[in-house]
Amino acid sequence: MRMKVNEMKLFANQNNISKARFWEFLSAGYLSLKGYRVLSLNTRYSGVEVDILAQKANVLVLVEVKYRRQAARFDGVIHPTQQARLIRAARSLEQKYGAKTSVRIDCMLCTTRWPFLNHVVGVFP
Repeated sequence: MRMKVNEMKLFANQNNISKARFWEFLSAGYLSLKGYRVLSLNTRYSGVEVDILAQKANVLVLVEVKYRRQAARFDGVIHPTQQARLIRAARSLEQKYGAKTSVRIDCMLCTTRWPFLNHVVGVFP
């Protein structure tokens, strides 16, 4: 049986989705070990998909998970349009939860080389 071009693209995309879910799940476990309470995975806030929403004390943390094959550095990992979306989601959560909690955006850089997970705290103002 031969696959059509569109079917092959869909199949390749599924592999990327499963990789992303794996690293998101691993990152959530890592954050739990660091004392964060993971509230949700892959949830939409004001139209923006947030990979991980976690909480530590009175701080809600939106975590964007990024995978790179080579050693991960934060320089330019999150595109400016994605930054704007994450900031929009953070503002939405600030309005929802009020003055009791603050909202922060973090990034989890994942790679197949040591260290596998690099938690970058407070990546945007």
